[in-house]
Amino acid sequence: MARKPRVYAASHTPLVLGHDIISKPQTIRVDGVRAAGLEASRRRINFTTIVVAGLFFIVGARLIELAVRGSSDDSRIAAASINQTIHRPDIVDRNGEVMATDIVTASLFVDARYVIDPQQAAHELVGVLPDLNEADVAKKFASGRPFIWLKRDLTPRQQYAVHNLGIPGLEFQR
Repeated sequence: MARKPRVYAASHTPLVLGHDIISKPQTIRVDGVRAAGLEASRRRINFTTIVVAGLFFIVGARLIELAVRGSSDDSRIAAASINQTIHRPDIVDRNGEVMATDIVTASLFVDARYVIDPQQAAHELVGVLPDLNEADVAKKFASGRPFIWLKRDLTPRQQYAVHNLGIPGLEFQR
């Protein structure tokens, strides 16, 4: 059986390349350029290990700090405001004539818990929005649920008319 040698660098630190369990390992002494190369490789590996461990430590410390303290009020995260509406630009042809535009409309919903007289309120609302069924609207008003859609995409005139009814619980959402 061939023996696998054990390599020693100039510093006499053994590098085990492997050996057969039954036989005794052989040692080879490496001097000069090859030993210097092995030492330089060890230094690079140790330096890289220290740098990576330091970076992991920094990231871990920051995560622990955020978990304990939470984020500061001076959040530097760039985010769009939720209250800000997005207006799309008009689509125009090559002559500058508007082909399509963005129309902001309101949608009507009800918080049925605040409706005082469901039958009367349904009758008044159907007078302004005749495409609604009075029996269905009265049933929705009497349900007592906190959020029920009644009609989407109201025109500004319809929204103004519904608003002027003054029925409690009717609200608009854009």
